[in-house]
Amino acid sequence: MTFTILPEELEKLDAWMKTKNLNKYGGAMGGRFTYSFTPTSIGMAIQVTDAMEQKDTIDISDYEGW
Repeated sequence: MTFTILPEELEKLDAWMKTKNLNKYGGAMGGRFTYSFTPTSIGMAIQVTDAMEQKDTIDISDYEGW
């Protein structure tokens, strides 16, 4: 199964990532960010969670494209 992040969603993600201190150690496996893809009947909902920043989460879903 392949999950795709659209350019519009990537722009939101990039802007959010720029607010993060990416120099923090994310663990041996680098599992700092969790990407959740939830298929719905009208589109794909995508959330990204930062485990190092008190589980800060952003929803990057392109609802306008649904």
